[in-house]
Amino acid sequence: MLLIFSILANFASPSSAYSSSDVQKVIKGFIYENYGNYSKSLYNLKGALKKSQSPAGYYELSRLYLKNKNFTKSIYYINKSIKTAFGKYKINCYILKTKIYLSENKIKKSLDILNFILKQYPSDKQALLLIAGIYKFERHFAAAAAYLNLLKLYYPADIDSYYELSKIYILENKSAKAVKNLKEVIKFNPYFKEGYFQLTAIYTITGKEHSALNILKKYLRYDPFSNFALYQSGLINYAIKNYVSGRKYFFRLLHSISNSRLKANKEINTKNNAYFFIGASYYFQNNFSKSIKFLKLVKYGHHYVDSRLQEIEIYLTLNKKTKSYKYNAKINNIIDKLIHNKKLEKNLRVYYFSAISLEEIKQYKKAENILNKGLKYFPKNTSLLYQLGSDYHFLHNNKKSIQVIDKILIIDPTNAYALNFKGYYLAVHGKELIEAEKLVKKALHIEPNSPYISDSMGFVYLRLKKYNKALFYFKHALKKLKNSSTVLRHTGLDYLMLKNYNKAEKYLELSEKTKKSPFTLKYLKEAVKFKNETNKKEKKKDKKE
Repeated sequence: MLLIFSILANFASPSSAYSSSDVQKVIKGFIYENYGNYSKSLYNLKGALKKSQSPAGYYELSRLYLKNKNFTKSIYYINKSIKTAFGKYKINCYILKTKIYLSENKIKKSLDILNFILKQYPSDKQALLLIAGIYKFERHFAAAAAYLNLLKLYYPADIDSYYELSKIYILENKSAKAVKNLKEVIKFNPYFKEGYFQLTAIYTITGKEHSALNILKKYLRYDPFSNFALYQSGLINYAIKNYVSGRKYFFRLLHSISNSRLKANKEINTKNNAYFFIGASYYFQNNFSKSIKFLKLVKYGHHYVDSRLQEIEIYLTLNKKTKSYKYNAKINNIIDKLIHNKKLEKNLRVYYFSAISLEEIKQYKKAENILNKGLKYFPKNTSLLYQLGSDYHFLHNNKKSIQVIDKILIIDPTNAYALNFKGYYLAVHGKELIEAEKLVKKALHIEPNSPYISDSMGFVYLRLKKYNKALFYFKHALKKLKNSSTVLRHTGLDYLMLKNYNKAEKYLELSEKTKKSPFTLKYLKEAVKFKNETNKKEKKKDKKE
Protein backbone atom coordinates (compact mmCIF):
# COMPACT_ATOMS: atom_id res chain seq x y z
CA MET A 1 0.00 0.00 0.00
CA LEU A 2 1.35 3.45 -0.89
CA LEU A 3 1.69 5.91 1.97
CA ILE A 4 -1.38 8.15 2.32
CA PHE A 5 0.58 11.38 2.14
CA SER A 6 2.35 10.44 -1.10
CA ILE A 7 -0.53 8.70 -2.80
CA LEU A 8 -2.05 11.75 -4.45
CA ALA A 9 1.29 12.76 -5.87
CA ASN A 10 1.85 9.27 -7.27
CA PHE A 11 -1.61 9.05 -8.79
CA ALA A 12 -1.79 12.58 -10.15
CA SER A 13 -1.54 13.26 -13.87
CA PRO A 14 0.04 16.60 -14.89
CA SER A 15 -3.39 18.11 -15.51
CA SER A 16 -5.10 16.96 -12.31
CA ALA A 17 -5.52 19.17 -9.27
CA TYR A 18 -6.71 18.05 -5.83
CA SER A 19 -8.62 20.07 -3.26
CA SER A 20 -8.28 19.72 0.52
CA SER A 21 -11.58 17.75 0.53
CA ASP A 22 -10.01 15.29 -1.94
CA VAL A 23 -7.09 14.79 0.46
CA GLN A 24 -9.48 14.22 3.39
CA LYS A 25 -11.47 11.68 1.38
CA VAL A 26 -8.33 9.77 0.40
CA ILE A 27 -7.24 9.63 4.06
CA LYS A 28 -10.73 8.48 5.10
CA GLY A 29 -10.79 5.92 2.28
CA PHE A 30 -7.60 4.21 3.39
CA ILE A 31 -8.65 4.29 7.05
CA TYR A 32 -11.94 2.57 6.14
CA GLU A 33 -10.05 -0.02 4.09
CA ASN A 34 -7.73 -0.67 7.00
CA TYR A 35 -10.78 -1.53 9.13
CA GLY A 36 -12.29 -3.74 6.42
CA ASN A 37 -15.11 -1.39 5.42
CA TYR A 38 -14.48 -1.61 1.67
CA SER A 39 -17.73 -0.01 0.52
CA LYS A 40 -17.03 3.20 2.49
CA SER A 41 -13.39 3.05 1.41
CA LEU A 42 -14.46 2.96 -2.25
CA TYR A 43 -17.04 5.70 -1.71
CA ASN A 44 -14.33 8.07 -0.41
CA LEU A 45 -11.53 7.10 -2.79
CA LYS A 46 -13.15 6.63 -6.20
CA GLY A 47 -13.47 10.36 -6.99
CA ALA A 48 -9.80 11.11 -6.43
CA LEU A 49 -8.65 7.91 -8.14
CA LYS A 50 -10.74 8.59 -11.27
CA LYS A 51 -9.48 12.17 -11.36
CA SER A 52 -5.87 10.93 -11.41
CA GLN A 53 -6.35 9.27 -14.86
CA SER A 54 -3.19 7.30 -14.07
CA PRO A 55 -2.38 3.56 -14.21
CA ALA A 56 -1.87 3.56 -10.42
CA GLY A 57 -5.23 5.24 -9.81
CA TYR A 58 -7.10 2.78 -12.05
CA TYR A 59 -5.23 -0.11 -10.43
CA GLU A 60 -6.35 0.97 -6.95
CA LEU A 61 -9.93 1.43 -8.18
CA SER A 62 -9.88 -2.08 -9.66
CA ARG A 63 -8.48 -3.50 -6.43
CA LEU A 64 -11.21 -1.82 -4.34
CA TYR A 65 -13.98 -2.95 -6.69
CA LEU A 66 -12.56 -6.49 -6.35
CA LYS A 67 -12.77 -6.25 -2.56
CA ASN A 68 -16.37 -5.09 -2.97
CA LYS A 69 -16.97 -8.09 -5.30
CA ASN A 70 -17.96 -5.88 -8.21
CA PHE A 71 -16.02 -7.91 -10.77
CA THR A 72 -17.33 -6.10 -13.86
CA LYS A 73 -16.05 -2.70 -12.74
CA SER A 74 -12.89 -4.28 -11.37
CA ILE A 75 -12.07 -5.71 -14.84
CA TYR A 76 -13.02 -2.40 -16.51
CA TYR A 77 -10.54 -0.36 -14.46
CA ILE A 78 -7.71 -2.91 -14.56
CA ASN A 79 -7.99 -2.90 -18.38
CA LYS A 80 -7.72 0.91 -18.32
CA SER A 81 -4.63 0.58 -16.14
CA ILE A 82 -3.05 -2.04 -18.45
CA LYS A 83 -3.46 0.27 -21.49
CA THR A 84 -1.20 2.97 -20.02
CA ALA A 85 1.04 0.96 -17.66
CA PHE A 86 4.47 -0.29 -18.70
CA GLY A 87 7.31 -2.55 -17.48
CA LYS A 88 7.02 -4.38 -14.18
CA TYR A 89 3.97 -2.34 -13.16
CA LYS A 90 2.08 -3.70 -16.18
CA ILE A 91 2.85 -7.24 -14.96
CA ASN A 92 1.36 -6.33 -11.56
CA CYS A 93 -1.79 -5.23 -13.40
CA TYR A 94 -2.00 -8.57 -15.20
CA ILE A 95 -1.55 -10.36 -11.84
CA LEU A 96 -4.49 -8.40 -10.40
CA LYS A 97 -6.56 -9.26 -13.48
CA THR A 98 -5.75 -12.94 -12.86
CA LYS A 99 -6.97 -12.61 -9.28
CA ILE A 100 -10.23 -11.03 -10.48
CA TYR A 101 -10.85 -13.96 -12.84
CA LEU A 102 -9.99 -16.40 -10.05
CA SER A 103 -12.56 -14.70 -7.81
CA GLU A 104 -15.12 -15.34 -10.55
CA ASN A 105 -13.88 -18.95 -10.85
CA LYS A 106 -12.80 -18.31 -14.46
CA ILE A 107 -9.88 -20.73 -14.32
CA LYS A 108 -9.11 -20.85 -18.06
CA LYS A 109 -8.91 -17.05 -18.40
CA SER A 110 -6.65 -16.92 -15.32
CA LEU A 111 -4.31 -19.54 -16.79
CA ASP A 112 -4.21 -17.73 -20.14
CA ILE A 113 -3.02 -14.51 -18.47
CA LEU A 114 -0.43 -16.31 -16.33
CA ASN A 115 0.98 -18.21 -19.32
CA PHE A 116 1.14 -14.88 -21.20
CA ILE A 117 3.16 -13.35 -18.32
CA LEU A 118 5.49 -16.36 -18.06
CA LYS A 119 6.29 -16.23 -21.81
CA GLN A 120 7.68 -12.74 -21.30
CA TYR A 121 8.98 -13.15 -17.76
CA PRO A 122 9.63 -16.88 -17.08
CA SER A 123 10.91 -16.17 -13.58
CA ASP A 124 8.07 -13.95 -12.36
CA LYS A 125 7.49 -15.09 -8.79
CA GLN A 126 3.86 -14.00 -8.46
CA ALA A 127 2.87 -15.71 -11.72
CA LEU A 128 4.63 -18.96 -10.80
CA LEU A 129 3.01 -19.04 -7.35
CA LEU A 130 -0.44 -18.27 -8.75
CA ILE A 131 -0.29 -20.87 -11.51
CA ALA A 132 0.96 -23.49 -9.03
CA GLY A 133 -1.91 -22.53 -6.69
CA ILE A 134 -4.46 -22.98 -9.50
CA TYR A 135 -3.15 -26.43 -10.39
CA LYS A 136 -3.10 -27.38 -6.71
CA PHE A 137 -6.73 -26.25 -6.36
CA GLU A 138 -7.61 -28.29 -9.47
CA ARG A 139 -5.74 -31.23 -7.86
CA HIS A 140 -3.22 -31.39 -10.73
CA PHE A 141 -0.45 -31.89 -8.20
CA ALA A 142 2.29 -32.86 -10.68
CA ALA A 143 1.80 -29.64 -12.67
CA ALA A 144 1.69 -27.55 -9.47
CA ALA A 145 4.90 -29.17 -8.22
CA ALA A 146 6.61 -28.57 -11.58
CA TYR A 147 6.01 -24.79 -11.37
CA LEU A 148 7.10 -24.68 -7.73
CA ASN A 149 10.30 -26.54 -8.58
CA LEU A 150 10.91 -23.91 -11.28
CA LEU A 151 10.46 -21.28 -8.59
CA LYS A 152 13.08 -23.09 -6.50
CA LEU A 153 15.56 -22.85 -9.39
CA TYR A 154 15.01 -19.12 -9.86
CA TYR A 155 14.86 -18.29 -6.11
CA PRO A 156 16.77 -21.05 -4.26
CA ALA A 157 16.69 -19.28 -0.90
CA ASP A 158 13.04 -18.18 -1.05
CA ILE A 159 10.77 -20.11 1.34
CA ASP A 160 7.51 -19.79 -0.64
CA SER A 161 8.31 -22.57 -3.12
CA TYR A 162 9.40 -24.99 -0.38
CA TYR A 163 6.39 -24.22 1.81
CA GLU A 164 3.86 -24.54 -1.01
CA LEU A 165 5.53 -27.79 -2.18
CA SER A 166 5.19 -29.19 1.34
CA LYS A 167 1.43 -28.53 1.20
CA ILE A 168 1.14 -30.46 -2.07
CA TYR A 169 3.13 -33.39 -0.70
CA ILE A 170 0.86 -33.45 2.37
CA LEU A 171 -2.19 -33.67 0.07
CA GLU A 172 -0.48 -36.52 -1.79
CA ASN A 173 0.36 -38.30 1.52
CA LYS A 174 4.07 -37.99 0.73
CA SER A 175 5.09 -37.09 4.27
CA ALA A 176 8.86 -37.64 3.76
CA LYS A 177 8.96 -35.13 0.88
CA ALA A 178 6.79 -32.68 2.83
CA VAL A 179 9.15 -32.93 5.81
CA LYS A 180 12.21 -32.38 3.59
CA ASN A 181 10.75 -29.14 2.17
CA LEU A 182 9.58 -27.87 5.55
CA LYS A 183 13.05 -28.41 6.98
CA GLU A 184 14.38 -26.20 4.17
CA VAL A 185 11.76 -23.57 5.07
CA ILE A 186 12.88 -23.27 8.70
CA LYS A 187 16.54 -23.45 7.64
CA PHE A 188 16.10 -20.33 5.48
CA ASN A 189 13.75 -18.61 7.94
CA PRO A 190 14.13 -19.86 11.54
CA TYR A 191 11.30 -17.51 12.63
CA PHE A 192 8.69 -18.87 10.20
CA LYS A 193 6.30 -20.45 12.72
CA GLU A 194 3.98 -22.08 10.16
CA GLY A 195 6.90 -24.26 9.03
CA TYR A 196 7.47 -25.58 12.55
CA PHE A 197 3.78 -26.14 13.22
CA GLN A 198 3.24 -27.94 9.90
CA LEU A 199 6.21 -30.19 10.66
CA THR A 200 4.81 -30.86 14.13
CA ALA A 201 1.47 -31.86 12.63
CA ILE A 202 3.08 -34.29 10.15
CA TYR A 203 5.26 -35.92 12.83
CA THR A 204 2.27 -36.26 15.19
CA ILE A 205 -0.02 -37.77 12.53
CA THR A 206 2.69 -40.26 11.46
CA GLY A 207 3.31 -41.36 15.05
CA LYS A 208 6.67 -39.60 15.47
CA GLU A 209 5.72 -37.69 18.60
CA HIS A 210 9.30 -37.31 19.87
CA SER A 211 10.34 -35.68 16.57
CA ALA A 212 7.34 -33.36 16.89
CA LEU A 213 8.43 -32.39 20.40
CA ASN A 214 11.98 -31.68 19.21
CA ILE A 215 10.67 -29.35 16.48
CA LEU A 216 8.51 -27.47 18.99
CA LYS A 217 11.45 -27.24 21.40
CA LYS A 218 13.53 -25.70 18.60
CA TYR A 219 10.79 -23.17 17.82
CA LEU A 220 10.43 -22.22 21.51
CA ARG A 221 14.06 -21.06 21.48
CA TYR A 222 13.00 -18.32 19.05
CA ASP A 223 9.61 -17.64 20.62
CA PRO A 224 9.63 -18.91 24.24
CA PHE A 225 6.18 -17.44 24.96
CA SER A 226 4.33 -18.97 22.00
CA ASN A 227 1.01 -20.13 23.48
CA PHE A 228 0.40 -22.48 20.57
CA ALA A 229 3.84 -24.15 20.79
CA LEU A 230 3.59 -24.53 24.58
CA TYR A 231 0.07 -25.96 24.33
CA GLN A 232 1.01 -28.42 21.56
CA SER A 233 4.12 -29.52 23.50
CA GLY A 234 2.00 -30.17 26.58
CA LEU A 235 -0.66 -31.97 24.57
CA ILE A 236 1.77 -34.30 22.76
CA ASN A 237 3.49 -35.20 26.05
CA TYR A 238 0.05 -35.88 27.53
CA ALA A 239 -0.85 -38.10 24.54
CA ILE A 240 2.28 -40.24 24.98
CA LYS A 241 1.61 -40.44 28.75
CA ASN A 242 4.64 -38.35 29.65
CA TYR A 243 2.54 -36.50 32.21
CA VAL A 244 5.32 -34.81 34.19
CA SER A 245 6.85 -33.17 31.08
CA GLY A 246 3.38 -32.33 29.79
CA ARG A 247 2.53 -30.48 32.99
CA LYS A 248 5.74 -28.44 32.76
CA TYR A 249 4.62 -27.08 29.39
CA PHE A 250 1.08 -26.40 30.61
CA PHE A 251 2.47 -24.49 33.63
CA ARG A 252 4.70 -22.51 31.26
CA LEU A 253 1.61 -21.79 29.18
CA LEU A 254 -0.18 -20.40 32.25
CA HIS A 255 2.84 -18.18 32.97
CA SER A 256 2.89 -17.02 29.33
CA ILE A 257 -0.81 -16.09 29.47
CA SER A 258 -0.23 -13.91 32.53
CA ASN A 259 2.39 -11.94 30.53
CA SER A 260 0.35 -11.60 27.34
CA ARG A 261 -2.58 -9.43 26.36
CA LEU A 262 -5.39 -11.74 25.33
CA LYS A 263 -9.08 -11.01 25.00
CA ALA A 264 -11.04 -12.13 28.07
CA ASN A 265 -12.70 -15.12 26.36
CA LYS A 266 -9.48 -16.31 24.74
CA GLU A 267 -7.60 -15.98 28.04
CA ILE A 268 -10.23 -18.07 29.88
CA ASN A 269 -10.24 -20.75 27.19
CA THR A 270 -6.43 -20.95 27.01
CA LYS A 271 -6.23 -21.25 30.79
CA ASN A 272 -9.00 -23.85 30.73
CA ASN A 273 -7.00 -25.93 28.25
CA ALA A 274 -4.00 -25.91 30.58
CA TYR A 275 -5.96 -26.55 33.80
CA PHE A 276 -7.94 -29.41 32.24
CA PHE A 277 -4.92 -31.33 30.95
CA ILE A 278 -2.96 -30.73 34.17
CA GLY A 279 -5.95 -32.08 36.13
CA ALA A 280 -6.45 -35.01 33.76
CA SER A 281 -2.74 -35.93 33.92
CA TYR A 282 -2.90 -36.12 37.72
CA TYR A 283 -6.01 -38.32 37.40
CA PHE A 284 -4.13 -40.83 35.22
CA GLN A 285 -1.39 -40.91 37.86
CA ASN A 286 -4.04 -41.60 40.56
CA ASN A 287 -3.33 -38.31 42.31
CA PHE A 288 -7.01 -37.52 42.73
CA SER A 289 -6.69 -34.59 45.15
CA LYS A 290 -4.40 -32.63 42.80
CA SER A 291 -6.53 -33.63 39.83
CA ILE A 292 -9.67 -32.17 41.45
CA LYS A 293 -7.76 -29.03 42.50
CA PHE A 294 -6.93 -28.13 38.88
CA LEU A 295 -10.17 -29.36 37.34
CA LYS A 296 -12.07 -27.01 39.66
CA LEU A 297 -10.13 -24.06 38.19
CA VAL A 298 -11.73 -24.64 34.76
CA LYS A 299 -14.33 -21.91 34.22
CA TYR A 300 -17.25 -21.94 31.79
CA GLY A 301 -15.78 -22.26 28.28
CA HIS A 302 -13.38 -24.81 26.75
CA HIS A 303 -13.30 -28.13 28.65
CA TYR A 304 -15.80 -26.92 31.27
CA VAL A 305 -18.11 -29.93 30.79
CA ASP A 306 -15.10 -32.28 30.39
CA SER A 307 -13.72 -31.10 33.74
CA ARG A 308 -17.00 -31.58 35.58
CA LEU A 309 -17.43 -35.06 34.10
CA GLN A 310 -13.82 -35.90 35.00
CA GLU A 311 -14.54 -34.85 38.59
CA ILE A 312 -17.55 -37.20 38.63
CA GLU A 313 -15.34 -40.01 37.29
CA ILE A 314 -12.89 -39.44 40.17
CA TYR A 315 -15.65 -39.61 42.77
CA LEU A 316 -17.05 -42.79 41.17
CA THR A 317 -13.55 -44.31 41.32
CA LEU A 318 -13.22 -43.32 44.99
CA ASN A 319 -16.61 -44.92 45.70
CA LYS A 320 -15.32 -48.20 44.24
CA LYS A 321 -12.05 -47.97 46.15
CA THR A 322 -13.79 -47.36 49.47
CA LYS A 323 -16.62 -49.80 48.57
CA SER A 324 -19.13 -47.20 49.66
CA TYR A 325 -21.34 -44.42 48.35
CA LYS A 326 -19.70 -41.71 50.49
CA TYR A 327 -19.01 -39.46 47.46
CA ASN A 328 -22.59 -39.55 46.14
CA ALA A 329 -23.37 -36.06 47.50
CA LYS A 330 -20.46 -34.57 45.56
CA ILE A 331 -21.51 -36.39 42.37
CA ASN A 332 -25.09 -35.14 42.76
CA ASN A 333 -23.91 -31.59 43.42
CA ILE A 334 -21.89 -31.50 40.17
CA ILE A 335 -24.74 -33.04 38.15
CA ASP A 336 -27.28 -30.56 39.56
CA LYS A 337 -25.06 -27.62 38.58
CA LEU A 338 -24.68 -28.98 35.06
CA ILE A 339 -28.36 -29.78 34.58
CA HIS A 340 -29.54 -26.38 35.90
CA ASN A 341 -27.02 -24.38 33.86
CA LYS A 342 -29.14 -22.70 31.17
CA LYS A 343 -26.10 -22.38 28.90
CA LEU A 344 -25.87 -26.18 28.87
CA GLU A 345 -29.57 -27.03 28.42
CA LYS A 346 -28.90 -28.24 24.86
CA ASN A 347 -25.67 -30.07 25.65
CA LEU A 348 -26.27 -33.75 24.86
CA ARG A 349 -23.21 -34.97 26.78
CA VAL A 350 -24.46 -33.45 30.01
CA TYR A 351 -27.68 -35.52 29.95
CA TYR A 352 -26.04 -38.70 28.71
CA PHE A 353 -23.07 -38.88 31.08
CA SER A 354 -25.03 -37.55 34.07
CA ALA A 355 -27.53 -40.39 33.62
CA ILE A 356 -24.77 -43.02 33.28
CA SER A 357 -23.11 -41.72 36.46
CA LEU A 358 -26.39 -41.78 38.38
CA GLU A 359 -27.10 -45.33 37.23
CA GLU A 360 -23.66 -46.32 38.51
CA ILE A 361 -24.60 -45.11 42.00
CA LYS A 362 -28.04 -46.75 41.61
CA GLN A 363 -30.04 -43.51 41.52
CA TYR A 364 -32.22 -44.75 38.67
CA LYS A 365 -35.22 -42.50 39.25
CA LYS A 366 -33.09 -39.34 39.05
CA ALA A 367 -31.36 -40.74 35.97
CA GLU A 368 -34.79 -41.30 34.40
CA ASN A 369 -35.79 -37.67 35.04
CA ILE A 370 -32.57 -36.33 33.52
CA LEU A 371 -32.89 -38.55 30.44
CA ASN A 372 -36.50 -37.45 29.87
CA LYS A 373 -35.38 -33.82 30.17
CA GLY A 374 -32.66 -34.42 27.59
CA LEU A 375 -35.10 -36.15 25.25
CA LYS A 376 -37.19 -32.96 25.10
CA TYR A 377 -34.28 -31.40 23.20
CA PHE A 378 -33.10 -34.58 21.46
CA PRO A 379 -36.25 -36.71 20.99
CA LYS A 380 -34.70 -39.09 18.45
CA ASN A 381 -31.29 -39.52 20.02
CA THR A 382 -30.81 -43.27 20.25
CA SER A 383 -28.03 -43.02 22.89
CA LEU A 384 -30.34 -41.22 25.33
CA LEU A 385 -33.20 -43.59 24.49
CA TYR A 386 -31.01 -46.67 25.01
CA GLN A 387 -29.88 -45.35 28.38
CA LEU A 388 -33.53 -44.73 29.32
CA GLY A 389 -34.44 -48.30 28.31
CA SER A 390 -31.58 -49.57 30.46
CA ASP A 391 -32.74 -47.36 33.32
CA TYR A 392 -36.28 -48.77 33.17
CA HIS A 393 -34.75 -52.25 33.28
CA PHE A 394 -33.04 -51.41 36.58
CA LEU A 395 -36.33 -49.91 37.83
CA HIS A 396 -37.94 -53.30 37.01
CA ASN A 397 -40.31 -51.69 34.54
CA ASN A 398 -39.85 -54.17 31.68
CA LYS A 399 -42.86 -52.90 29.75
CA LYS A 400 -41.50 -49.36 29.49
CA SER A 401 -38.00 -50.66 28.87
CA ILE A 402 -39.05 -52.65 25.78
CA GLN A 403 -41.28 -49.78 24.55
CA VAL A 404 -38.22 -47.52 24.51
CA ILE A 405 -36.07 -50.16 22.77
CA ASP A 406 -38.80 -50.63 20.13
CA LYS A 407 -38.78 -46.87 19.59
CA ILE A 408 -35.02 -47.01 18.93
CA LEU A 409 -35.53 -49.80 16.38
CA ILE A 410 -38.12 -47.69 14.54
CA ILE A 411 -35.61 -44.80 14.35
CA ASP A 412 -32.67 -47.09 13.53
CA PRO A 413 -33.48 -50.74 12.65
CA THR A 414 -29.75 -51.53 12.54
CA ASN A 415 -28.98 -50.40 16.08
CA ALA A 416 -26.98 -53.42 17.25
CA TYR A 417 -27.28 -52.65 20.95
CA ALA A 418 -31.05 -52.21 20.82
CA LEU A 419 -31.39 -55.48 18.84
CA ASN A 420 -29.19 -57.21 21.40
CA PHE A 421 -31.11 -55.69 24.34
CA LYS A 422 -34.46 -56.95 23.03
CA GLY A 423 -33.11 -60.37 22.01
CA TYR A 424 -31.49 -60.92 25.41
CA TYR A 425 -34.65 -59.74 27.18
CA LEU A 426 -36.76 -62.29 25.29
CA ALA A 427 -34.25 -65.03 26.09
CA VAL A 428 -34.12 -64.16 29.81
CA HIS A 429 -37.91 -64.30 30.02
CA GLY A 430 -38.08 -67.46 27.89
CA LYS A 431 -40.27 -65.73 25.29
CA GLU A 432 -40.15 -66.05 21.51
CA LEU A 433 -36.73 -67.72 21.50
CA ILE A 434 -36.61 -68.00 17.69
CA GLU A 435 -37.27 -64.23 17.47
CA ALA A 436 -34.60 -63.68 20.12
CA GLU A 437 -32.11 -65.69 18.03
CA LYS A 438 -32.91 -63.62 14.92
CA LEU A 439 -32.48 -60.31 16.77
CA VAL A 440 -29.15 -61.21 18.41
CA LYS A 441 -27.82 -62.79 15.19
CA LYS A 442 -28.58 -59.54 13.37
CA ALA A 443 -26.87 -57.54 16.14
CA LEU A 444 -23.80 -59.78 15.95
CA HIS A 445 -23.64 -59.39 12.18
CA ILE A 446 -23.54 -55.58 12.65
CA GLU A 447 -21.07 -55.69 15.59
CA PRO A 448 -19.17 -58.99 15.18
CA ASN A 449 -16.45 -58.08 17.71
CA SER A 450 -18.77 -57.16 20.58
CA PRO A 451 -18.21 -59.55 23.53
CA TYR A 452 -21.53 -58.45 25.06
CA ILE A 453 -23.48 -59.50 21.98
CA SER A 454 -21.50 -62.78 21.83
CA ASP A 455 -22.57 -63.45 25.43
CA SER A 456 -26.22 -62.75 24.48
CA MET A 457 -25.93 -65.12 21.51
CA GLY A 458 -24.57 -67.80 23.82
CA PHE A 459 -27.39 -67.21 26.29
CA VAL A 460 -30.04 -67.54 23.52
CA TYR A 461 -28.54 -70.91 22.51
CA LEU A 462 -28.42 -71.93 26.18
CA ARG A 463 -32.17 -71.27 26.35
CA LEU A 464 -32.64 -73.19 23.09
CA LYS A 465 -30.72 -76.10 24.70
CA LYS A 466 -28.01 -75.91 22.02
CA TYR A 467 -25.29 -76.10 24.64
CA ASN A 468 -22.24 -76.67 22.44
CA LYS A 469 -23.19 -73.72 20.24
CA ALA A 470 -23.72 -71.63 23.37
CA LEU A 471 -20.26 -72.57 24.68
CA PHE A 472 -18.58 -71.32 21.49
CA TYR A 473 -20.04 -67.82 22.00
CA PHE A 474 -19.36 -67.75 25.76
CA LYS A 475 -15.70 -68.60 25.16
CA HIS A 476 -15.52 -65.82 22.55
CA ALA A 477 -17.02 -63.34 25.03
CA LEU A 478 -14.63 -64.43 27.80
CA LYS A 479 -11.59 -63.47 25.68
CA LYS A 480 -12.48 -59.81 26.31
CA LEU A 481 -14.67 -60.09 29.41
CA LYS A 482 -12.74 -62.62 31.49
CA ASN A 483 -13.72 -60.89 34.75
CA SER A 484 -17.41 -60.47 33.94
CA SER A 485 -19.48 -62.21 36.61
CA THR A 486 -22.38 -62.52 34.13
CA VAL A 487 -20.37 -64.20 31.35
CA LEU A 488 -18.63 -66.47 33.90
CA ARG A 489 -22.03 -67.48 35.33
CA HIS A 490 -23.45 -68.17 31.86
CA THR A 491 -20.38 -70.28 30.98
CA GLY A 492 -20.64 -72.22 34.25
CA LEU A 493 -24.36 -72.79 33.71
CA ASP A 494 -23.70 -74.06 30.18
CA TYR A 495 -21.08 -76.53 31.46
CA LEU A 496 -23.66 -77.60 34.06
CA MET A 497 -26.12 -78.39 31.24
CA LEU A 498 -23.35 -80.27 29.40
CA LYS A 499 -22.80 -82.29 32.62
CA ASN A 500 -19.17 -81.15 32.85
CA TYR A 501 -19.49 -80.49 36.57
CA ASN A 502 -15.82 -79.76 37.25
CA LYS A 503 -15.74 -76.90 34.76
CA ALA A 504 -19.20 -75.77 35.82
CA GLU A 505 -17.94 -75.50 39.41
CA LYS A 506 -14.78 -73.64 38.27
CA TYR A 507 -16.61 -70.93 36.30
CA LEU A 508 -19.43 -70.53 38.81
CA GLU A 509 -16.90 -70.10 41.65
CA LEU A 510 -15.07 -67.44 39.62
CA SER A 511 -18.38 -65.67 38.99
CA GLU A 512 -19.29 -65.75 42.68
CA LYS A 513 -15.86 -64.36 43.66
CA THR A 514 -16.23 -61.52 41.15
CA LYS A 515 -19.74 -60.60 42.25
CA LYS A 516 -21.93 -62.38 44.74
CA SER A 517 -25.31 -63.49 43.37
CA PRO A 518 -28.02 -65.80 44.76
CA PHE A 519 -28.50 -67.23 41.24
CA THR A 520 -24.81 -68.07 40.86
CA LEU A 521 -24.72 -69.62 44.34
CA LYS A 522 -27.75 -71.76 43.51
CA TYR A 523 -26.12 -73.10 40.31
CA LEU A 524 -22.80 -73.59 42.10
CA LYS A 525 -24.45 -75.75 44.76
CA GLU A 526 -26.10 -77.80 41.99
CA ALA A 527 -22.75 -78.25 40.21
CA VAL A 528 -21.03 -79.39 43.42
CA LYS A 529 -23.94 -81.71 44.24
CA PHE A 530 -23.94 -83.34 40.79
CA LYS A 531 -20.14 -83.56 40.80
CA ASN A 532 -20.17 -85.37 44.15
CA GLU A 533 -22.96 -87.70 43.03
CA THR A 534 -21.09 -88.51 39.82
CA ASN A 535 -17.87 -89.17 41.77
CA LYS A 536 -19.76 -91.53 44.13
CA LYS A 537 -21.26 -93.42 41.20
CA GLU A 538 -17.84 -93.78 39.57
CA LYS A 539 -16.32 -95.05 42.83
CA LYS A 540 -19.08 -97.66 43.18
CA LYS A 541 -18.56 -98.68 39.57
CA ASP A 542 -14.80 -99.06 40.15
CA LYS A 543 -15.44 -101.28 43.24
CA LYS A 544 -17.75 -103.56 41.28
CA GLU A 545 -15.16 -103.93 38.53
